[in-house]
Amino acid sequence: MPEDCEAPLSEVVLAQLEGIPLNDPTGGGELGPQSDGSLVCLWRYPQADTTFLETS
Repeated sequence: MPEDCEAPLSEVVLAQLEGIPLNDPTGGGELGPQSDGSLVCLWRYPQADTTFLETS
């Protein structure tokens, strides 16, 4: 299980996400490492309504 949000992504995907906030606290919900050992990551501009990338 990856311990950080960028580990499971390819360099190509990471380059596409460059500059997009990761786990912004205004994104809502529990983000980052979870108590059950899982990981929830959200790349999203705070002003975006429907465009984002979430991994879990």
